Formats: sequence, structure tokens, C-alpha cells
Amino acid sequence: MAGSNGNISSQQTKLSQLLTELHNAIKALLSSIPEGSKSGPIATQFCSWEIDEEEGPFFPLNKTWERVFQQSEAEQKSLVVQGKFSLQMAHSFCAFFSQAPGIETNNGLGLMIL
Repeated sequence: MAGSNGNISSQQTKLSQLLTELHNAIKALLSSIPEGSKSGPIATQFCSWEIDEEEGPFFPLNKTWERVFQQSEAEQKSLVVQGKFSLQMAHSFCAFFSQAPGIETNNGLGLMIL
């Protein structure tokens, strides 16, 4: 058991580093990047922070992430927006779920890192 706790701790550390890097990249976006809209895919999908009691916290995170970001490269580029309804919203969503009780179940932390 101690080995798995060490692995979970290293996964939490790695995920925290990745979230910090993502946050810094979002803050460094050029001012010419357009603002996200309230009706855009990030705002409309990254709005429910409910954890599925049966499936655990990784399920709603993954479902939302895939819905928004599993797109063509051109569509992904259109998601690079700033402001209130932006990548910062997606980052906050991921940061919340990275700390949710049970996220480590079924390799949720490892999958978030990927």
C-alpha cells in the first residue's frame, strides 16, 4: 500500500506542476487573442462541477474535456480564447477535479496527467 501512496503523491505533484504550467501559458496569451463568449464551448461545457457519485470525479471531467477538446486541429485553435469564458475556466475546472476526493481511483490522476 505504501508504494501506491507514493505513486499517488508523485502523480499529484506532477499534475500540480502541469496545472501551473498551463496557468502560466494562459496568463501569457497575447492580448490579440479573442475573448471567449458565454455561449462558447468552454463556457457551456465547463460549467457543471458536479461529481458523479457512482462513476467518481474523473468521469465528468473526462466527458467534458473530450466534448470540448476532441476536435480537429483547426477547431482546437479556435478554443484558444481569453477572458472570463476562456481557457482559464477550463483550467479552474481541472484544478478543482484534480483535488476532488476519489480522483486517484482507477488511475484518475494518471489519466489527468496524460
